[in-house]
Amino acid sequence: MKKKINFIDILIVLVVVAVLLFVVKYFSTSSKEANNVPKVSYVIELKSLQSEYLDVFKEGDDIKDGVKGGYLGKVTKVEIKDNVEIREDTLNASFVKTSFENKKDVYLTVEGIPTTYNDSEILFATQEIKIGKLLHIKAKNYVGHGYVVGVNDNRQELK
Repeated sequence: MKKKINFIDILIVLVVVAVLLFVVKYFSTSSKEANNVPKVSYVIELKSLQSEYLDVFKEGDDIKDGVKGGYLGKVTKVEIKDNVEIREDTLNASFVKTSFENKKDVYLTVEGIPTTYNDSEILFATQEIKIGKLLHIKAKNYVGHGYVVGVNDNRQELK
């Protein structure tokens, strides 16, 4: 029995070829863009930490996502400042600055090359980096959580 080639067979072959061309083009474009990805630095604010635990933060610490474990970058700067909180004064219907004794705020500047970088998003592993984003972090000697308060992609300041 000899099988004839019909219109459906040709259509299936053309669809498969089109899908393969799309996949090859997509992945080759992504790899070219990955070579041009700049280093991105961002600042994580860790609020109201006990003074006796501040010596664990060091430049050079590798930071990972505390939930999923993806690599978020390397600490390039550690700043320790007096704790300042803005609280609501309900009696006077206003906001006041307060602070807690023996508490400090830590600002970690983290730098690395993102896995995804374009005009709409910056991702390290699967974690989006943008101002106001809550990050759960872990390093060799500590874990914590804080908000991203500044992002710099070394082309433009995004603060």
